Amino acid sequence: MLNDLKDRCPNLQEIHLKNCNTVNLNPRLFPSTLVKLTFENCAIQPGLMKKFTEDLPELSSLDVSRTVRFDDAELSYMCGTDQLKVLIVNGCYRVTVEGLTKIAQQMTRLERLEMEDTGIVNINQNFELAAHHMARHMISLKHLNLKGCIPLTSTNLQNLVFGLKKLQTLNVACCPLKYSSLVEMEPYLRKLKLLELCTHQMEGYSTEKLESILMECSVRLVEKCASKCFHQH
Repeated sequence: MLNDLKDRCPNLQEIHLKNCNTVNLNPRLFPSTLVKLTFENCAIQPGLMKKFTEDLPELSSLDVSRTVRFDDAELSYMCGTDQLKVLIVNGCYRVTVEGLTKIAQQMTRLERLEMEDTGIVNINQNFELAAHHMARHMISLKHLNLKGCIPLTSTNLQNLVFGLKKLQTLNVACCPLKYSSLVEMEPYLRKLKLLELCTHQMEGYSTEKLESILMECSVRLVEKCASKCFHQH
């Protein structure tokens, strides 16, 4: 099928694969013009990403949400290039804080990073180090999703928002951040255009109340909590 697709659509720029078994997939079967690639809830063979940067030189957006076997090793292959502007690894539970550190240090052109419901935990304060690298190196980041990131503290968040000068939207729903701590971070959060939270973080206050404090920043509640919502701990 991909061979036919490559022949018939040699200038194709976007492919979305959902619920597919891509274990024997050869990246060379994709058109080299591909800009955006999505593997949603797929199964991949270890090492699949090793050749992607060679075979898809135009690729700038990769979404592997809930893809089985996507882990820090696959991220290492992707970090060999700085071509990606969008990386979405939501629900990839094998991606850890080590993977986040690699992203922060090497994927400096990223404008959107989504790491909702991953395997990030704080071991030996490694998350603090990863957050430090993010704030220092990810100077192009505009959109960040850390929903369900249990190690994220108010101090980490403050340092991130202060360092990420171009940040516009931030999803920290289900993280251990409550209304009172968010209010204290008003000088940092007010520069955002959108802040996403969960109901449990609001402590009974309305989104309108928080918006009145954060001025230009809109506040939105997510429809569904992450599997690792802090209130369950």
